Order: sequence, then C-alpha cells, then structure tokens
Amino acid sequence: DKGGDDDSNVFLDNLGKLFGLAIVSIITLVIRSSRAGTHRDSVRDSIEDAAVVEPGEVEECREVNPELDSAKIREVIGLALPLRSLTYPAFLKLALTHLRSSDPNFYLAHGHVLDRCAFSLPGYADDREYPAEMWMLLLTNALHSSVEERMDVVFDIISGSVGGSAAPLSRVQEMVGYMRDFHMLDAQLQVTESEERYWYTLSRVATVAELVEGSRTEVGGEVGREEWKRMCRSRKGFCPWGECWSGFRKFQ
Repeated sequence: DKGGDDDSNVFLDNLGKLFGLAIVSIITLVIRSSRAGTHRDSVRDSIEDAAVVEPGEVEECREVNPELDSAKIREVIGLALPLRSLTYPAFLKLALTHLRSSDPNFYLAHGHVLDRCAFSLPGYADDREYPAEMWMLLLTNALHSSVEERMDVVFDIISGSVGGSAAPLSRVQEMVGYMRDFHMLDAQLQVTESEERYWYTLSRVATVAELVEGSRTEVGGEVGREEWKRMCRSRKGFCPWGECWSGFRKFQ
C-alpha cells in the first residue's frame, strides 16, 4: 500500500527530530530541577546563616548545666508565668535568684548562648519587655533532660500551667514563632514551595501557621500534650531541635 509506505516514511524521516526534541525536553527538565533545588538550598542557607548559635553549642549548654533539671525549671515557670511580660535582665535575675536560693553555688554555665539568642531579637533592648513565655522557652536551651522531658516542659509553658493537658492552637503557633526567633527549628523543614510562578519552582520560608498545620495529627482549635509531642517528632512540620531527624536521646 503506497499510502502506508508514505505514512511510515513520515515517522522515519522525522525520527532524528523527534529524538532531538526528546533530548531537549530531558535537558530542560534536568535544568529546571537543578535550578529549583539550588533556589531551595539558597533559602535554607539564608535561614541557617541568620542563626546566631549552632546546634552543637546548645547541646553543650545543656550538658554543662546538670543542675538545671526539669523540676527546677518548672519552679521558674511557676514564678515567671504570672508576670506576663518582663525584660531579659529581669527574667535572668528572677531565675537565678530562685535557683540560688536552694543552691547558693548555682552557676548558669555557657550563659552566652542564651544571651546571643536574646540579643538577636529584632529591636532588642535591655529595658524592653517581652512575653515571659519567650524567656522561659529560651531557658530550655540550658535544660539538662531527655527530649521527652523538654517537650513536656515546653508544653507546660504553652498551656500556662505545669501539667496542663491542652492549649489553644493560637498559643502553640505563638510558641513555634518564639522557637523560630531563637533559631530552634530545623532549617530544611522551614522551606516550602512558593506560589510565585516561574519557569522553575521557586521556594520561600514557610509561615508559622503552615509549619504548625503541617505537623498536626488532629483537628480542632486545641492541641493536647500528646499531640504536641507528635507534632515535635513530625518531619512534616517544624521539627524543634532537629530531633525529628536524629531521634531522641538523653543527655548523659
């Protein structure tokens, strides 16, 4: 059939062009993927570059403060929570005065780690008051405990009482925001896809609400203590202290 031969020849005659188009498409996809990955990495790097402390410094700060356990830090929480807001120097005086009342030789080792985090807050000033919850969270950088205990202590701060069973979602979002302010969150998980359209996928820093929502395992306007722990362990959310990658361990 002559017509059939002509049809076959059209494909064969253009085989080189089709092969060339396929190669161009593959190269374009590789370039797009590479550019998207590079942009995502640059956003992650910008988050890491903004951090004023390294994870290793925080871990060392906990290790050198064996006297500051969860029981003692909860005592400070009980004193600070009713104050609502206070300056950083006032909080340090409150905490250290109380801790030294039972142990006159108590010394907060590597306190410069906490100082750098505090001083990095936008517009920080020694006479400027911040929510008490921020400073209590910052003090957990020196808390010598298991990760499980640390998650419990932070939830005490969120719920507003030691042993609290639930907290409003808005309070959880506030606390995750403070964690971001103090560079406690995993940088990689803070990067998400941008809505901005370009020939390759752009990335941006996720909002606190997106980080919290991505890690939730339940619905509703409240978060319970156990859900909070699951959120902290999730690799779909904010991953405080990077523990969702390394697993949980106790500081010896």
